[in-house]
Amino acid sequence: ESAHVSFDSYVDILSSASTYSAFLNSTLFTLGATTLGISIAVLFGWLIERTDIWCRQLLFVAILIPMAIPNMIYATSWMQLLDSNNGLVNVTLQKLGLSVSELNVLSLGGMIFVQGIALASHAYLLVAATFRSVDPTLEEQSAVSGRGTFSTALRITLPVLKPALFSAIVFFGLICFETFDIPGMLGLSSGIQLLSTRIYWTTHPEGGQLPDYGTASALSLLLLLIAFVLIQLYQHEMRHARRFVTVTARGYRPKRVILGSWRLPLLLTALAILFVLVVLPLFMLVWRSLLPFYIYPSLDALSRLNFSAYRDLLADPDILHVVLNTAVMSIVTAAATVALSAVIAWLTVRATIAARWRGRLQLLALLPQAVPSVVIGFSFMIFYLTVPIPIYGTIWIISLALVTKYIAYTTGTMVAAQMQLAGELEEASLIAGASQIVTYCRIVLPLLAPAIINCALWVLIHAIRELAIAIMLYSPTAQVLSTEVWSLWQGGMIAQLCALGVLTISVLILFLSLPWL
Repeated sequence: ESAHVSFDSYVDILSSASTYSAFLNSTLFTLGATTLGISIAVLFGWLIERTDIWCRQLLFVAILIPMAIPNMIYATSWMQLLDSNNGLVNVTLQKLGLSVSELNVLSLGGMIFVQGIALASHAYLLVAATFRSVDPTLEEQSAVSGRGTFSTALRITLPVLKPALFSAIVFFGLICFETFDIPGMLGLSSGIQLLSTRIYWTTHPEGGQLPDYGTASALSLLLLLIAFVLIQLYQHEMRHARRFVTVTARGYRPKRVILGSWRLPLLLTALAILFVLVVLPLFMLVWRSLLPFYIYPSLDALSRLNFSAYRDLLADPDILHVVLNTAVMSIVTAAATVALSAVIAWLTVRATIAARWRGRLQLLALLPQAVPSVVIGFSFMIFYLTVPIPIYGTIWIISLALVTKYIAYTTGTMVAAQMQLAGELEEASLIAGASQIVTYCRIVLPLLAPAIINCALWVLIHAIRELAIAIMLYSPTAQVLSTEVWSLWQGGMIAQLCALGVLTISVLILFLSLPWL
């Protein structure tokens, strides 16, 4: 039978009730998780950057720790904490006699909660700088007018930051709408599908069914259109951000808000939030990795702790291959992404090419920002199944897809760093007789080193964490850490999964500390 073009797949998804259910779930999930994550980020941004709260350095370090916890490991920890039968939180509440309804993480509300708190540390980095740059004279004038601390924050500080906060909301809303990790792990057990998870299960059906690439392609296009709309909103707000400039060359002087009697209550509130965000999930990961099956923490349970999960994990003949694959994949991805971004930055800022080509090149580099991860993975899978390039089923196709995903993020940083360098530096080198390549390597590259290192570490960490792309493209011989975690979870090997999570988090925290060291 000859192949022919048709719109049957689009008709099927638009006439299917499951599509609208997945879209509604995705919308509610995005709105809820983004609201929760941004709210926590705004609170910590205001406390750390704008107030005289105690222990600011401790709060700063603690709020960033969840960045080192891959989302699927974070979800696994909360599945143990909020298990409806014997979860640590539910059982503890029952022992305390609190009349709180049973908390169930395997629900849409549970997915929103876990995604929201996982998002908070990433959102904090984006909003903290905006809080740091608010002109304090505006807040001082509000205080002189008789407004209190919280009234000033709600009526002056937050409205001034409206463009930056709205941009953060749109940006992280896009991330939530296309994310796969947490919805994939929690939604599989609860039967709740989002658009991103439906694309995966359509291409990886259970029960020996054949993949439906037509439906997956149609769903991918729908997800891509939604992501494109969100990106347009984000860029629109960024273009109009200059109307809210408060830091100028005249009269700006940083000053913190005096909390007074509110300092201790706000500190305790921040510590309570960090206990939920950081302490509980890390404790559960360590505790569960030391037990073959879950036991409620007690003195009697301490005698049963052992390292058998770690021994079984390290004795697995495939784990060394997984670690080597992950190391090669993440290093190659980081090096290729940063190198390509640096070339694009130089071409768009320094090279003597037509302005229209500079704009097109930068637009091409930023375009993947509007493409969800699961769509990138699916696109690479379809393309390299049809072209005669033998990289499908290897770590190289995963690295190539990750470069495509992260090039937009690193290009923006490298362009900004390149623009900070005066052109006279390169001109002096060229006049002295050095070639363009020698000038770049001996003059430009050392000056760009801080930006290059930061970008490389950022890509390296996120490449190790990434699940959506890896799970669409991996094969039995191209397993990486994220797909290994997924396989352990599907196999019910929770102790080994938590042990692998503890080891992975330790390595990622080491990477996060490298810039400070």
